[in-house]
Amino acid sequence: MTSSWLPLHRARAGTRVRLFCFPFAGGGASVFRPWAGVLPEGMELAAVQPPGREERLAEPPFTSLHALLEEMDAALSPWLEDRPFAFFGHSLGALVAFEWTRRLRQRGGPAPLHLFVSGAPAPGLPRTGPLLHALPEPEFLQVVRQLGAGAFDGLPDAGLLEAWGPLLRADLQLAESAAPGPGEPVDVPLSAFGGLDDAAVSREELAAWRERTRGAFSQHMLPGGHLFIRAGYPAVIQVLWRKLRGAVPGL
Repeated sequence: MTSSWLPLHRARAGTRVRLFCFPFAGGGASVFRPWAGVLPEGMELAAVQPPGREERLAEPPFTSLHALLEEMDAALSPWLEDRPFAFFGHSLGALVAFEWTRRLRQRGGPAPLHLFVSGAPAPGLPRTGPLLHALPEPEFLQVVRQLGAGAFDGLPDAGLLEAWGPLLRADLQLAESAAPGPGEPVDVPLSAFGGLDDAAVSREELAAWRERTRGAFSQHMLPGGHLFIRAGYPAVIQVLWRKLRGAVPGL
């Protein structure tokens, strides 16, 4: 199988579990490229590429979570049928992974073995501060840099806005226009990751994910800011492996 949604996918001999990874706002599948080289034997990377970025730059990005889930579910459902799978999502990706898990349950589809969320407050918490996607350009740029978006370092303001502004705004609009309530909890184990120096997401906001699952819950704090997974992904993968090996024979 091939799919524009999974541009980095390479079949791996002896795969026991497929790991779907969902990027943060403004990011693409390439964020997870380094993961392929350090995933333990038996795990296969499936980094998701939504429209509007990298190989799919010519396609308009989604601004509706419902529309994104509908199209993604139709495109990727065949990839859920041949082996067990797990979801990992960072920031916006955490929301997407959570809501796709709920959608799969609602339609009677297969469930992930484990849901890993990272750098994101639990859905349904009271919103604080302004809507980021609606900020004027100077304030918008300031927020992006405060979040530690290292991918933009060294770019002049005009270049940053021209290249990434529309995609960032679309992704943030998608997240900020999602249903305000927490929704039905999922029925799978859930682990939440956070950065020790993340100014955007507090420990308490991460801990609130405990109420979003009926399964087991764990919380893991790692060094770094909001994008701690850029350098800290080996530590994340170690936790993923420990959680999954008990659920997958032979992993």
